[in-house]
Amino acid sequence: MGGRPPGGTPCRIWPPRSPSSPEQAAGWAAPTQVQKRAEEWGPDELQRRLGQAFGAFLDGAPQWLSVDHGAGPEEVETVYRQMLEGDTSPDAGQVLSLTPGAFG
Repeated sequence: MGGRPPGGTPCRIWPPRSPSSPEQAAGWAAPTQVQKRAEEWGPDELQRRLGQAFGAFLDGAPQWLSVDHGAGPEEVETVYRQMLEGDTSPDAGQVLSLTPGAFG
C-alpha cells in the first residue's frame, strides 16, 4: 500500500525507496541501460529501436494525453499551486510561459 506525497494524491510508490547499494542504483539508471543496449545491439540498432519506440509513443499519446497552454504569471502560479495540491490530472501536460499572450 502506498502513502501520500506532500500535497499530492495517494500512490503506491510513495514514499520513494532508495536503492540499497550503488550497484542496485546503477541497475536501472537510464544512462547505464543505454550504454548496455548500445554494447549489445550496436549504436545503429539502438537508434532504430529508440526511434521505433518513440514513434509508437507519439502515435498513441493523443489518445490519452492532452496539452494545455497557459501564459502570464498568474496562470503559471495557478497551475503550479494546483500541482502542489495534487489537483492536476496525470493525463494533461502543461505548457506554460511567464510571458502574457505567449500562445496567441
